Amino acid sequence: MVEVEPFGNGPAVYCNKIQQLKTGALLDFDHVILCDADLMFLSCPTRLAHGDVVRAKPVDLPNPPETVWRELLGGAGLEDKIETCPIQLDPDSSTFSTNFNGGLYVLPRAAVKELASSWAKWAGYCLERPGLLDKWHHHSDQLGFGMSLLQSGYTYEHLPIGENFPCHIPASRYAVLPETEIHAIHYHSKLDAHGRLKPVGIGWIDSSIHRANQIITDGQRLDFDNSIFWTYRYFAAPELGSGLGSRGETLKLKSSYLKPYFKAISQERIFDVGCGDLELMRNMPFTDYFGIDTSPMALEIAGAKRPDWQFSDGSLADIEDASCDYAICLDVLIHQSSPERFNDLVSDLIRVSRKGVFVSGYTSAPPNAGIVFSHESLLAALQDHTEICEVVELGSYRDVTLFLGLKKPGMPMSGADASLAEIAYGCGETSEWRLLVELVELSREQFGFFPSTVSRTIEYPWFARRLSSEPGRRILDIGAGVCALPLWLAQQGNEVATIDNSPHFRDPPDKSRWNEWGFLDYSHFDKRIESHRIDAQEYVPKNPFDAIYSVSVIEHMPAALRRNILNKLPNWLAPSGRVYLSVDLVPGTDDLWPLSEGKVVEEDVPHGTLNDILNEIVDAGLRIAETGLRRGIRGSRTDIAFIEAAP
Repeated sequence: MVEVEPFGNGPAVYCNKIQQLKTGALLDFDHVILCDADLMFLSCPTRLAHGDVVRAKPVDLPNPPETVWRELLGGAGLEDKIETCPIQLDPDSSTFSTNFNGGLYVLPRAAVKELASSWAKWAGYCLERPGLLDKWHHHSDQLGFGMSLLQSGYTYEHLPIGENFPCHIPASRYAVLPETEIHAIHYHSKLDAHGRLKPVGIGWIDSSIHRANQIITDGQRLDFDNSIFWTYRYFAAPELGSGLGSRGETLKLKSSYLKPYFKAISQERIFDVGCGDLELMRNMPFTDYFGIDTSPMALEIAGAKRPDWQFSDGSLADIEDASCDYAICLDVLIHQSSPERFNDLVSDLIRVSRKGVFVSGYTSAPPNAGIVFSHESLLAALQDHTEICEVVELGSYRDVTLFLGLKKPGMPMSGADASLAEIAYGCGETSEWRLLVELVELSREQFGFFPSTVSRTIEYPWFARRLSSEPGRRILDIGAGVCALPLWLAQQGNEVATIDNSPHFRDPPDKSRWNEWGFLDYSHFDKRIESHRIDAQEYVPKNPFDAIYSVSVIEHMPAALRRNILNKLPNWLAPSGRVYLSVDLVPGTDDLWPLSEGKVVEEDVPHGTLNDILNEIVDAGLRIAETGLRRGIRGSRTDIAFIEAAP
């Protein structure tokens, strides 16, 4: 590989073959073949490298017309050297005999020395005449070559059209050609989204194009180059971009599987390996995102969609261990052409992540064809990896399956902590998911866990949104247990009080066996919180509260105790205050959940229904401002009712 300076700008960019002749190393060879990049050989072109003649094919169309080229050559003093030849695809036209198509030149060594300087001179002569050449000005390169060859008198030979066959011509023009053997296809921009040659609609030509495409396919199967393929794809077919997996209904389905999880980890450090054109990720809520791709074109598109994110074309192998919280790699493993590349990528994804990986791939062997490859089952690869402790299947689309592989934590985790799947479920089920993420982070930071009761992922944000008005309010939590809400409310600038009469005392220095039940003195965490270990029936507030709330507590009390406490609420509440309650229900019914800590609350008397509680609230002197129901909560033993009441 020898780097050369460009010949120039504008139409001069087509003259770079001239610059190649200045490479002295070419004179070490008997013949030099110069060709365009958009030429595909079906036979080895060295067949043409023999003897002491220049070989090339005359132009396919009158570029330029005879009136123009005659004036051009006449002005150069070359009119006495003119010989003409017919143009095969335009039999009514002719051109001067050395006006060759610039796609392929075969030059003996002596001709290289002869043309090295004169070609540049005559190309420059043509470039200086844009008025004469008009729309053919960009043909200055091949016109200059023909004029240089005319002046030198060097022997030349016309190649048949099959040695440099154009496939960008309208199909009707091929009618004048007899069937001929095609050795090289000059395809110009006639490629499909997969980088294969487009057929022209003429049987004998398309058979050679089919042969060419088979060579391309076989080459891709032998050693698929992701960088080359995807850079071409994003350039040539941006509307298709990363492929069918990132468009249309498949895109919607993938997003539905992933978005709840991505909301749940939105504050984490994310590496997206093979980010592509960002069609899937562009609307994800990540705050610390780093996208990696082998295609500079893809990164340019991605960067325009999310200028607030970071992108790089660096190699994943160069990334340090544990550099991110989660690594994401979607629809990339299916394009790894060897088991070694597949396994190396899986290992690197796990290596650079601290908490886990989101990956997609095959679990069984689909047809190996085109640009997709199947090796080991992705599920097996994750399960067999020593650093992965759990694999969660998130869903499937087409023949690809999405997995979350969770790494073994670096330090012991509380058994009471919710799983990522539970947090993701809540993020998908509540519009207040940002509040949920904030509460999860606070709870884990202070208590070492967020409750694994999945209904809390819906309840806590519901309360937080309704309690998060202006700061400076007095708020009471009845039956607080171990919950992030009092801490969060205090951080918003509120004065918070908690009541809980649990026999289980949570000692702040020892959190190893904590769960969400028990009495906790919140003042150890925030002095703005006043905690009372007392029967709520005996509690007497110093001043009225602006808000009173209770998270799934009153339904676990005997009915008489429940009514006694509800009757006290109007006296504890400021005139403009609000009461917020959530209530566990037997699934599919309005019956109150009858258990407390696994024991039946009332065996011999009716425990009550949701309607009973609503009537009891009204009887206590409050009005019902809002009610809501959440049924069918995945992984929950109960349905939930939500109640807002006011004086």
